[in-house]
Amino acid sequence: MRVWVTMATVGVLVGGLVGCGYVGDPLPPALKIPRPVEDLAAEQVGEYLEVKFTLPVETLEGIAIRETGKVELLLSEQWPEGGETIEVAQGTTNPKVAVERWAGKEVTLGVRVASVKGRFSPWSNLVKLKVESPVAKVAEVKAEAKAEGVELRWEGKAEAGLEWRVLRVANVKGVLDKEPVELAKVKEPLYLDRGAEFGGRYRYTVEGLRGAARSGMSEAVEIEPVDRFAPAAPEGLTALNGATAVELSWERGTEPDLAYFRVYRAALGKDWEVLAAKQTQATYSDSKVKSGERWRYAVSAVDQNGNESKKSNEVEVNIP
Repeated sequence: MRVWVTMATVGVLVGGLVGCGYVGDPLPPALKIPRPVEDLAAEQVGEYLEVKFTLPVETLEGIAIRETGKVELLLSEQWPEGGETIEVAQGTTNPKVAVERWAGKEVTLGVRVASVKGRFSPWSNLVKLKVESPVAKVAEVKAEAKAEGVELRWEGKAEAGLEWRVLRVANVKGVLDKEPVELAKVKEPLYLDRGAEFGGRYRYTVEGLRGAARSGMSEAVEIEPVDRFAPAAPEGLTALNGATAVELSWERGTEPDLAYFRVYRAALGKDWEVLAAKQTQATYSDSKVKSGERWRYAVSAVDQNGNESKKSNEVEVNIP
């Protein structure tokens, strides 16, 4: 029997094959395992290890994660054997772990995240640290204005490996620090901020350190130091009899806020009188003297805020 196949029939067959397309092998279902955490970090603050990380937003297949399952944090001395597994509360990415069990030990930390069906991601980047005994937080910092700057004191005992970090926020002439500035690390519970200016406003905090362990910041103390400190008394006062006057001279001194000097004179047995109230030079010529008189002289220094020093050494002069 003959079968006649027309061109129309062939076209129909070919079109049908093209329209149906090719059906390949079925794909396996996505496991939806979260990507591993990549930014795990930890530091010891006071009595806790403060841990931080960011939850993954995609699976290993690149599928966006709408909801994660439980999160496990593992601490171990022999990673990943033994140790302690801590289940992190849902939605928490900064858990705290008490250091009591781990003090004096070197531990490794890792975190992993499960899908809602319980399939865990690979472990995160690992963090190794030496856990120290907790550093006590500074309870109170006291600030006092001194002629040389601002003196800070706090309770504490010097110990091997222990130091304190001093930080300051300054507001000087309307310019405020954006962030606290570290001034120094000291091994005694005392610090003198020689950079503080009178009229500025300062806020200080202190933190204890031992190795990688921190105590956490103390409560801040604020101070606006006021200059109530007199300059040093002038030294080296001398007096010479001239033909018509007594010539006085003395050492000028080095205080940056020195403004002027006061020159004093007194007859024997009498009170001091001011000869010159605002003498800017470290010399003075007393022409108001007469033959046969006897005088005592002294000089003081005055700063820009009007603080007057003690009187200098006295000199006596007999007028021929």
